[in-house]
Amino acid sequence: MEQRLTLTSASDGWLIEGELDGHNASSLRAWCNHIEVVNEPRTLELTALELLDAEGVTAAIETVRLLLQRTPLLIIHHAPHLLSHTLYRLGMLEAGQRLVLVEPRQEEPYG
Repeated sequence: MEQRLTLTSASDGWLIEGELDGHNASSLRAWCNHIEVVNEPRTLELTALELLDAEGVTAAIETVRLLLQRTPLLIIHHAPHLLSHTLYRLGMLEAGQRLVLVEPRQEEPYG
């Protein structure tokens, strides 16, 4: 069963909601390929995005890279902990980069 994923464009950026995994990563890639280049900073809101597996994390990283090709500055709000950590490990958050994280989510305990 394919997980529900909602992809929305707004005047100041993009919103991705739902559960991202290997089953729906291709729809996220296709959506990104239709986004046009802009000359102003844009936001990416991820408050309601859950990464369910390694393919979902990979797709999220690919999405960030694609969006960085379309805007001079990408500001990500409420990124899932695993995405934030992976962006850091890849060196994408170093000083002088065009990527900013605002209020990344903390790891939630399993229960």
